[in-house]
Amino acid sequence: MFVDQGSRVSGGISTVNGAIGLVGAELGKDIETVNSDITVGVGSHVRGGIRIEKPTRSWLPISMGKRRPPRVTIGPDAVVDGPLVFEREVRLYVHDSARIGPVTGATAQRYQGEPPQEE
Repeated sequence: MFVDQGSRVSGGISTVNGAIGLVGAELGKDIETVNSDITVGVGSHVRGGIRIEKPTRSWLPISMGKRRPPRVTIGPDAVVDGPLVFEREVRLYVHDSARIGPVTGATAQRYQGEPPQEE
């Protein structure tokens, strides 16, 4: 799901899989997901918080290898007003010029310039 520059969404965004991206956009409520990467890009404003829920066990006991944790990037001049709550492992990157609410369940890695590359 991608919300482009100048867009305003009065509600929130909720998904299980698939990346979520905002660029220069305003979101009226929360972002909620289980497995999605999230980018709150340059100049975006989330008037709620961000929540990544713990995945539930599938009834089918097959695993296709180890999944990488979701990546959450809060970009330059972006704002997330509410709490950032992570019920599972995530990689959280927050630009030095971004403003965020309290973080639970992860440690924010601050960056300048481009976000760090995955290892």
